[in-house]
Amino acid sequence: MEQGKLDDAKKDFEKALAINPKYAPAASNLSAVYFKQKDYKKALEFGDKAVGADPKYASAFINRGMAREMNRDLNGACEDWHKAKDLGAEAGKTYYSGNCNN
Repeated sequence: MEQGKLDDAKKDFEKALAINPKYAPAASNLSAVYFKQKDYKKALEFGDKAVGADPKYASAFINRGMAREMNRDLNGACEDWHKAKDLGAEAGKTYYSGNCNN
């Protein structure tokens, strides 16, 4: 994914989820891939899966928050970024303070 090979990354994350459907990092990263491809509904779907698989995985809340924002759910996005912030994610603090009413 970091090399910009989004289709290859998507296949790898899908394989990981086929092996373990509750593997939050793969679902969260798949959410990020769909986000980069501007498929915000799929990004939200996999963000939901990541949060459901591990409600303490901060990156899942960051990615789902970004997808929620693009799906015009700023309140939900702010809730996710606040949760990511509470879990200690620096990006959660950044997104929350930059986009949400404190």
